[in-house]
Amino acid sequence: MGRCYTDNGDGTITDNNTGLMWEKLSMDGSVHDVSNTYTWANAFAQHVATLNGTSFAGHTDWRVPNVKELESIHNWQNFSPAVSPAFNNNCRSGCTVLTCSCTASSTYWSSTSVAGQARPGDPPGPTFAWMVGFDDGNVHGVDKSEVNFVRGVRGGSSCFPATGQMTCWDTNGNVIPCAGTGQDGDLRKGAPLSYTDNGNGTVTDNNTGLVWEKLSMDGSVHDVSTTYPWANAFAQHVATLNSTSFAGHTDWRVPNVKELESIMNYQNVDPTVSPAFNTNCTSGCTVLTCSCTTSSSGYWSSTTAASNPSTAGVLDTGGGGVCLDSKSFLDNVRGVRGGS
Repeated sequence: MGRCYTDNGDGTITDNNTGLMWEKLSMDGSVHDVSNTYTWANAFAQHVATLNGTSFAGHTDWRVPNVKELESIHNWQNFSPAVSPAFNNNCRSGCTVLTCSCTASSTYWSSTSVAGQARPGDPPGPTFAWMVGFDDGNVHGVDKSEVNFVRGVRGGSSCFPATGQMTCWDTNGNVIPCAGTGQDGDLRKGAPLSYTDNGNGTVTDNNTGLVWEKLSMDGSVHDVSTTYPWANAFAQHVATLNSTSFAGHTDWRVPNVKELESIMNYQNVDPTVSPAFNTNCTSGCTVLTCSCTTSSSGYWSSTTAASNPSTAGVLDTGGGGVCLDSKSFLDNVRGVRGGS
């Protein structure tokens, strides 16, 4: 699905694939100014509250995007900033959201809390929230007390996958009632995560139409412990799936980074997936009897980082982040086919 955006002429941009309407950012000292930064709490209490209080672009349902929504506008072909021209054109001092569209090559808040430890050495989860770095595409957790950029969003599509998060936490990591917070666990935007086990070693994502290879613990090509350098994810793992017509198909491939992120369930940690990808995983089990996901290493995507082409996007299923690994590193692979 190609990138397709419409500038609505009122300071907003519509993503014609997801249906999401995005706030444009400016360089005019207003609430939309690209240099404005906020703590996580103030992304809701100040930035979004101001958009709604002023009925920006005629709407009062602006919100902080969840992590999957925010990652959806990242363009991996570009870097610094890693967005399409719709979000970065004519940006100069004094320009307004009617005359320009700006993106800082930095980190933007999502409404999604880190349910567990974001990275080794970080504090335990809910004091952190997920952010997307629009310099190179990293997705990682940062302390909610830090200041980052914000871009408001509204609307959405019934087929764009939700994050799965259903709990809300305050800045100190305490569980709080979700109602009225505007957090991801409150609004739960996107289609509920839904999967079908096809009984042949594959799982279908009922929202995206993608068919995923299940992983096992039986020493086969599907074994969850098998790792590859990036080139061999294609030349060995996927090549074997296709040469053996795994599950009756020969069009298996390495997923791109956004496809990989689509199956993350941000309610869960270690691994950050739904039970369809992590059930009955015991020694000797096959893809017909179990479904395994490791949280000890990352999963390769087919997406090269434009900011450093010797690296590629990797999904950390332990916490749910996206990082860039050298293509010489050893990471896991999960094959995919199809899609909508």
